[in-house]
Amino acid sequence: MRKWLTKTASALTAGLFMLSASGLASVSPTAQVYAADFNEKESVDGYYYELWNQDYRGELDYKNTENNGFTLSWSGIENAFALKGDAFERNTVYASQIKEYTVVYDEDVDYMDSASYSGIYGWMEDSNAYYEFYIVDSWGSWRPFAGDVLGSFESNGITYDIYKNLRIQMNCFATAPVTYSYYSVARENLAEKTDSVCNIKNTINVVDHFKEWQKLGLNLGFMYDVGFSVQAFRSSGNAKVNSLEITKEITEQNNYGPEFAYTRHEPLPTDEEGRKVFIDFENENEKAGAPFTGTKASYDTDHSFGGKYSMLISGEGNARRAFEYKIDPYDFSGKDLFAGLKLYHNSGRNIKFIFAIADLNSTTGYSRELYSRTVPSGLWTDMEDLKFMLPNDRFANNVIRVFTEEPVDFCVDDFYLAEESDIKDKLAKKEHTVIGDVNRDNAVDIYDVIAVRRLLLTTEDYNVSFYQDVNGDCKLNISDLVALTRFVLGKTDKITVPEKERVYFADNFSETVGSKVFSVQSEEDTAGEVKSAVCSDGTFSSQWSEKKHYEISSYQILKDLDECSLKYSGTVKTEPCAAVGNESNVESAIWAEFKNGSDTLEFLIYDGASEAERLMWLHDPDDMKLVEIGGNEYYVDKNAELPDIMEPQMYIWLYPKENSIKTGEVCTFDGEIDFSEMLKYFGKEDFKPYSVKFSLITNNTKGFVELKELSCTDKSRAE
Repeated sequence: MRKWLTKTASALTAGLFMLSASGLASVSPTAQVYAADFNEKESVDGYYYELWNQDYRGELDYKNTENNGFTLSWSGIENAFALKGDAFERNTVYASQIKEYTVVYDEDVDYMDSASYSGIYGWMEDSNAYYEFYIVDSWGSWRPFAGDVLGSFESNGITYDIYKNLRIQMNCFATAPVTYSYYSVARENLAEKTDSVCNIKNTINVVDHFKEWQKLGLNLGFMYDVGFSVQAFRSSGNAKVNSLEITKEITEQNNYGPEFAYTRHEPLPTDEEGRKVFIDFENENEKAGAPFTGTKASYDTDHSFGGKYSMLISGEGNARRAFEYKIDPYDFSGKDLFAGLKLYHNSGRNIKFIFAIADLNSTTGYSRELYSRTVPSGLWTDMEDLKFMLPNDRFANNVIRVFTEEPVDFCVDDFYLAEESDIKDKLAKKEHTVIGDVNRDNAVDIYDVIAVRRLLLTTEDYNVSFYQDVNGDCKLNISDLVALTRFVLGKTDKITVPEKERVYFADNFSETVGSKVFSVQSEEDTAGEVKSAVCSDGTFSSQWSEKKHYEISSYQILKDLDECSLKYSGTVKTEPCAAVGNESNVESAIWAEFKNGSDTLEFLIYDGASEAERLMWLHDPDDMKLVEIGGNEYYVDKNAELPDIMEPQMYIWLYPKENSIKTGEVCTFDGEIDFSEMLKYFGKEDFKPYSVKFSLITNNTKGFVELKELSCTDKSRAE
């Protein structure tokens, strides 16, 4: 990451300087990072140094010298620089923790006719952006950066003009939304115009510039590196730093600007369940409460999941109800966290709860809704396995908020936070402590029957369920009520343990179960909900809501098969969601891969594809032909005849004549594909089965899918 930051930024900035000096009105940076770039990072005598030359172009020579100095010469280069100073472990030292950083240098330069400059260079970041910064004392044929001056100030007798540039996002900055460059450029060049060597001496107080940038509203961040630098662009020249002395003081607290929201301390210990934070509300906790005017948080004894107390969030009239927990980032070692809690309300209807992260210090009222759960009335319900990334900005005062879409009082219990590394293995696996204990009171009785009846009246059809699934089919339906009622009335002496092992997941996941890899990927504009159940026999069920894009997949490697026949069946129910998109669609995809040595042939069979999608790579309907293969009719590209010498990897798209999967309907699918017949049709019998993948792919829908069968057999052995 750091290597890319340095190389891309240097190339880009040099280009900007040159273009600005030429008087162009606007610049669209196009500098790239190449694998052939030269980059060296080392330490010598307590100083960090970095050297970089784009594309190895031209000649670049660097040597460390006495008095912490160095020499740098270049010719015919595209873009290059050398830096000597300090590097920092990422996200450990904020700029305002640097109380002093003074650079005293003595430099001889011979670059007055070239595009080169000297001064301070460095990088920093926060959770919102990257910040590249320059303090330029001297330059050659052009003064770096031309534009509107944000402000000016004097440091050590020198007047500096301050500029800011917003740079276009590039791939290497994918984890940050934007990148800014800050410049303090000496109003008068410290290097005099000369045909030979020019000597420059100065003391740069870097903290003076940090403070001034902050006064002008320029954000600071966590430090990557900072030091004295010589940079050059498309030129020849040389510089000799005769001596370099850096005096610095770094403190635990910030020394200017806003205060940190929290102070550094050791991370919290991890309990036996992998949690860093666990609140059962048996004792007061100052970080938990109700955030909004007109609501309050109190400790309730009428309803609790475990122990004596829960936290009741209540309010008057239409006041917005929400539970809030204030996050101390130093409680954790990393940024990838999981949250969970149990929720209860008694409104008499299903209520949607939203899980969000908000920054109390944000001037824009930043809040991001991440997850939602539908909570039935009168039952404690889990809202758990909620993964999110904790921002690394120490000034951000982040809180978790769980709130209702409707003004309904509710209770919270067993709130937890955990680091992904501590709890990952515990997330997917769940075991019933008591099968049939629907209302979670550690007993199976008539109250559970009442609870199931109420749920069946208020829940949608095809509801993937864990605690309410009694008969082991991974859903809540009338069969669960029958099985539970028979047990409670004494018609049976036990509730039958499900034959299939079940693994439940909340939200996106990727997990190997048996010989297959299952995954869910989703994208939403609003906080949606995903619940999935995967069984040991390779079948699965999944339910989702308000998803811009949703895909569930089952993938397996096929071993020791000569000929492959695939059977599959299931049910899909989807409904359009206008709130997240204008068009809704759903389709299943079967991808079967075959190999012959290093060559690969892949069949892609899409059920539910529209005519527009079928013709995506073609011109008109006449480019398709209808063929019969293995008793099934498919549309294929009539121009996609396989050549005698096949490409190393080739794809063949096939579309069933009649789609069995359609949006807005309950659709059942039941099919068998004889891939040996497909290979024979295309004249590729010598290819052997390698892998198969079934996916359900939807856009702008909510719905349910149940894959009842997905099995591969060897046709030749069956005969």
